[in-house]
Amino acid sequence: MSPPPSDDPRYRQAVDALVAEYMNMPDLVSSGMIDASRIRRNRLGFNPGGSKNRTKCNIYYEVFGTGPRKLFLIMGMVGCTTYWRLQTRYFANHGDYTICVFDNCGSGRSTISAGPYKVTQLAKDACLVLEHLGWSQDIHMVGVSLGGMIAQEMCLMDCGLGFASVALVDTWHSSTMALPTAKEVKFAFKGMSALGGNPRHLIDLVFSRRWADAVFHDTLKPAVLQNDCRPTNRHVMTSLFRIIQMDLNEHRARDPEKMPPTNTVASAMPQPAKHKAVTDLSGSSATNPYDNQGDSTLHHSLSAAAALSDDAPPPQFPLRDITRQLEQGTFVKREVSGDLHQFMACLGHRLSSSRVKRIRAQNPDTRFIVIHGSKDRVIRPACGRTLAKLLACPVVWIQGAGHMPLIDAHCTFNLILRAFTRDEKWLHAVPDRTTVIPSPAATDDDWIADNSSPCENGSAMAVPSPLPLPASVREMLIIDEADPMSTGRIIPVAGCCAESTDPPTRELVIHGTQIDTPFRIRRYT
Repeated sequence: MSPPPSDDPRYRQAVDALVAEYMNMPDLVSSGMIDASRIRRNRLGFNPGGSKNRTKCNIYYEVFGTGPRKLFLIMGMVGCTTYWRLQTRYFANHGDYTICVFDNCGSGRSTISAGPYKVTQLAKDACLVLEHLGWSQDIHMVGVSLGGMIAQEMCLMDCGLGFASVALVDTWHSSTMALPTAKEVKFAFKGMSALGGNPRHLIDLVFSRRWADAVFHDTLKPAVLQNDCRPTNRHVMTSLFRIIQMDLNEHRARDPEKMPPTNTVASAMPQPAKHKAVTDLSGSSATNPYDNQGDSTLHHSLSAAAALSDDAPPPQFPLRDITRQLEQGTFVKREVSGDLHQFMACLGHRLSSSRVKRIRAQNPDTRFIVIHGSKDRVIRPACGRTLAKLLACPVVWIQGAGHMPLIDAHCTFNLILRAFTRDEKWLHAVPDRTTVIPSPAATDDDWIADNSSPCENGSAMAVPSPLPLPASVREMLIIDEADPMSTGRIIPVAGCCAESTDPPTRELVIHGTQIDTPFRIRRYT
């Protein structure tokens, strides 16, 4: 059924409620600013200006969860900490992780310092965040796009950091692989308009068209999607990006570059009369920036999220105010200088093949994986394949995903990331060149528990599947979410010839967990 018109009040209410739930962050543990000011030097390495040539830069960070595993997420250009929300919520609720996200210099709540930027400088900023948190060993690092380039530079730095695993998402090792075709040049010029603050162009740039026009899905309260209102991903993301930008505009209107760097946000931001305190890593209290009444946009969104119930009135969310500002021409466009500096840093990232191989040599105990969306139009999938070959590591293709699989395929992305960081055995058990597809059942926990037990001799028994499976599927991947290590088992489907030779491309149906799009594993050694 097609969604109602976007001007339908019920439809707008559903969009507002979805965005409010997305922006709600009750699991935020701490946040703060870190002084990452640096001395600007000329090409010869000298500093003729002395202290006057010092570039001011404060890096904003957030910490979620209190688990033993340290997960460090690095965003790409144009992005901010909120873009990781589907990951911070998932892993914080998992209870096994402490997650840190931060805004790179030039984006989000961090300072937009003078350019040009270099990936090595952004990598040093990330190292300062880890130093501030006291993280030095057993770090699970994930970098998407520009964040993946930053992660590569961090692996090459001699900064005393020990990484347990590194996931490089939709990134390249050298911009020389980005020589565009004529079609890509036209697409790039259209996509550059996303730097002007129009979320519609950003959505067309980083997401696939099929996903943008599909119905939005997420783990939300049933009251959000009542009255048969099913907003599309495009409408939800457009509203979400505008809300995020309005919040950042309000933050920058307070001139954050003049704020003294502190360990918490408490003294760096205006204080409301009553605020909710969160615990900082040092044990002191810090102000949750999303409870600040000065941030009226997010304050309204949290109020709307709290009102999601069958008997609650429609949430009051400033989506109509945004539309009115756009029509009247009073909507403040985002500052794009930081985006341009980050874009030039991406183009300046050029690691030779020997240096990429040195990443593996300098980190012999680190596990690597490359994750890439098969429909990525920003960084070609071939870049991910080349990077995986140089690192001699697996590459996971998320089918149908664009440049941001952490959003448009977040269930699949989170499952792969969880299995990789925890080194779950099922990820190793999936054969090379195998495609894992979602289960055709909405819920299958009951029959799996009854039919997936091993035989008395210890071998896996064939499962009589009650589901309509594709003819190419001969086996099922069973994952038990209640298992602390999610060992996983591959079980043949009843009626299939186990002794038959599999074709070069195999398919497995995954049961016991949720993925929203298929993925394919290719292993390079």
